[in-house]
Amino acid sequence: GPILTRHVVVGTGREPYVPQAFAKVYPSARVFHLNRYNTQSRALIEAGEGQGLMPIGLGARDTLRLEARMALYGNDIDETTTVVEAGLGWVVKLKAGPFVGSEALAAQKAAGIQRKLVGFKIVGKGTARHGWTVTAPDSDEVVGNVTSGGPAPTVGGSVGMAYVPKPMSKAGTAIAVRSKHKT
Repeated sequence: GPILTRHVVVGTGREPYVPQAFAKVYPSARVFHLNRYNTQSRALIEAGEGQGLMPIGLGARDTLRLEARMALYGNDIDETTTVVEAGLGWVVKLKAGPFVGSEALAAQKAAGIQRKLVGFKIVGKGTARHGWTVTAPDSDEVVGNVTSGGPAPTVGGSVGMAYVPKPMSKAGTAIAVRSKHKT
């Protein structure tokens, strides 16, 4: 079937995404996550309506986390990925002593990773979605998969995350994301 291709550029991972960008746009904003919408949360929202408190849905949460390049378990990280591949190596301290998986992580760090989770921004219009494939712009060979994608109103346009081969993970590298489900 027809293939929709969006060209994207890999980010550095240090772009001024949400907490900084959100704070610049809304300097006094405070965002809280209520895990469950129940009687107490309804009372809280009603009590705060005069102060501008309002509920937002998972779509808004997803937008904020994507702009902040925060990984979501089940999408961007899962039992098939490691913290090293996901760029989250800072959350584990190998020197602190052995723990479940520490030998495998140490070996992976020593040998080098084969793939890396990268942030990207769509060039032009369009929004990448979970499950889209990643190729080089001039190739049909699938080299990775989009793990998350969506609109990014704070940074403008659309952004996403994908696992790509290490050589394609350098900031500024052009990649293509493709869906066979759209025309």
